[in-house]
Amino acid sequence: FCPASTTEVSEKGPKRRVLAWNRVGRVTCLDDRSESIVEVDFADVTMHRKMRVTDLYAYTMGALSEAGVVLSASAIPDQGMRAVVHFKPVAGLVGGAEWQDTLETGDDVAGIAVGDDWIAAVCHPYLFLRVWSVNG
Repeated sequence: FCPASTTEVSEKGPKRRVLAWNRVGRVTCLDDRSESIVEVDFADVTMHRKMRVTDLYAYTMGALSEAGVVLSASAIPDQGMRAVVHFKPVAGLVGGAEWQDTLETGDDVAGIAVGDDWIAAVCHPYLFLRVWSVNG
């Protein structure tokens, strides 16, 4: 599944966009005009509980692994907003803490990925690959 989001779908209720979907689970953005929330549903519900993240940045991409979910929001230069990468670990990850990083002015996220102990973002227009540990 590509690192981007699907188009919004609305069937009586909040608008939905899928940010990521893989063997681990699904990351969905729900927007009901008053607030926007990202829900993470795991395929194996016996291992992980559903997670929710308040969408403060209008996330456009997501990636999911056994370690957690990484979300990114594009830069909006006209409003002075820089691109953001946000990681939320699954409950019980030893030493794991939620964190976010604001990218440098001019950088934007073209793709993101997450593994068991790393997070990566391809940034343009400079085509940098930025890599973080799950601890930031």
